[in-house]
Amino acid sequence: MLIFAEDLKRTREQLHEIIPVRPARAGERWVGVGHGGLADLLVEKAEERGLVVASESWGVQGPTSDDLYGSVTFKGGEERGFALSLGVRTSNRCEFAHTFAVGASVLVCSNG
Repeated sequence: MLIFAEDLKRTREQLHEIIPVRPARAGERWVGVGHGGLADLLVEKAEERGLVVASESWGVQGPTSDDLYGSVTFKGGEERGFALSLGVRTSNRCEFAHTFAVGASVLVCSNG
């Protein structure tokens, strides 16, 4: 799950509108990563492996929406009280490298 201010949330389609801007401190090997392309690739590769997306959320930060944060949750496991989730963050302004996290989202219900 991604908790983000409403004005910073984006759909996957909106991510394609963000053009990477080369930061002043970027080295000669710097290549900007399109947020929309990365989000599409993650979902596409998961689906190729038989995973079904239950939900996804994306958010951006930075002066020109340089930093991407995302969460994709997959179907399956709900009957056992959890769901598989993939988290991602990346920064086109050289703040941090591509980072991925995989784990379970535990579902808690008060009615047993």
